[in-house]
Amino acid sequence: MYRNVIFDLDGTLLDFHAGEREGVRQILLAHGITDVEGGLRRYQQINQRVWAQIEAGHPRTPLFNHRFATLLATYGQHVNGTRLQAKYAATLAQNYRVIPGSHYLLGQLRQRGVRLFVGSNGEEAVQVQRLTGAGLLDSFANVFTSEALGAAKPAPEFFTHLLAQLPADAQSSIVMVGDSRQADIVGARQVGIDSIWYHPQDKTQPGGIDDYRQLLKMLIN
Repeated sequence: MYRNVIFDLDGTLLDFHAGEREGVRQILLAHGITDVEGGLRRYQQINQRVWAQIEAGHPRTPLFNHRFATLLATYGQHVNGTRLQAKYAATLAQNYRVIPGSHYLLGQLRQRGVRLFVGSNGEEAVQVQRLTGAGLLDSFANVFTSEALGAAKPAPEFFTHLLAQLPADAQSSIVMVGDSRQADIVGARQVGIDSIWYHPQDKTQPGGIDDYRQLLKMLIN
């Protein structure tokens, strides 16, 4: 049985896609773009490239501040990307939706004395606000974000900096749980942390597990 669990948030416990969709939708409509589905696809392509650069070690803030300028440029519009990023982040921070089963899973682990931590690539203030609104913040002993740690998953520094801030008795019997094979699973394993690939929002991915009951069994057995 694992005594300490580090959870990723978006796509693992929190429904990130709902907030992402609403934030992008508002920006598109505000700029006269009514094909929301097409605009969302364009944004996701841009955002995938942005996150690939972040996970490769590039600074996140300038990349975030440029992605909506890049998106609107594909429609021939020149906009203030920093301003739109702030608008998007404000919308995202109001997304308190959880993946069904999250409350039960965390509750069962806490009842068994398992100590829970967050390990997220999200922005600090946004993630704390979302956890608070979702009623999950009190489940965790600490929340660690790449913004605060100074490195993004899967960089080894993310995990080593996180481990350095844990109590001494939390550095053994520990596992990382997340939905990203590269950021969460490969990232944790390269520094010797056990990992479980858990992707409840995408049941089409081969490998890993997509059901919280399975995950609970793996964590407590």
